Amino acid sequence: MLRKSITLLCDQSDSFFLNHITKAQEIVEKFGYNFDFINDKSRIKSGYILFAAAARSILSSEELSKHEFNVVLHPSKLPQYRGSGVVAWSILDGASELWVTSFIATKELDLGPIVWQSSRNLNGLELMDEIRALQAELFLEHINYVLGLEKITGTPQERGKSSQVYRRRSQEDSRLDIEESLGSQFNLLRTVDNLRYPAFFDFNGERFYLFISKKQDFTQKSSSNE
Repeated sequence: MLRKSITLLCDQSDSFFLNHITKAQEIVEKFGYNFDFINDKSRIKSGYILFAAAARSILSSEELSKHEFNVVLHPSKLPQYRGSGVVAWSILDGASELWVTSFIATKELDLGPIVWQSSRNLNGLELMDEIRALQAELFLEHINYVLGLEKITGTPQERGKSSQVYRRRSQEDSRLDIEESLGSQFNLLRTVDNLRYPAFFDFNGERFYLFISKKQDFTQKSSSNE
């Protein structure tokens, strides 16, 4: 008897979740399924469940039809914070929890029936690496939960409560205001990526970048008086 196949789609080439694919595979194989990781929706083959995690692609009806179920792992408490960059947008709004919703994909953006929602508390001091680690933990938790269900069903979202669709964040969103204190902009500093979209400010015609970390993990060179 052939084992059913579980597909994981993560099509962001620089996604934090790429470091957790092996763990996702271990969860899938624990349930007795074959595991297929793809980084491009053009590689979708027929299977049982497709999980979309940190995926930007919108699947067509034909692509959705290749699996019995298509489950999106979305980092918010839907129907709030639909769209892109929603972890950062919610933190800028002062969120004290990080949520993930697993829902059944439809042709409408982030409006499919909700399978499950879970969260982790935030203390307000986590930087992006820590936030991503919590998000990965939640993604894996949802994969494990969905695979453990005897029957995959979803609860329709309340359309009247659907929030705005948030846009993808860009480098410009990491701009600091030098007229304001760092304390007042700390939530912004929590959302930056030191390599991809670092915090910055412009001063006297020059652009300056700020590196933020809880660790002293930059290289220090000793000075000498000789």
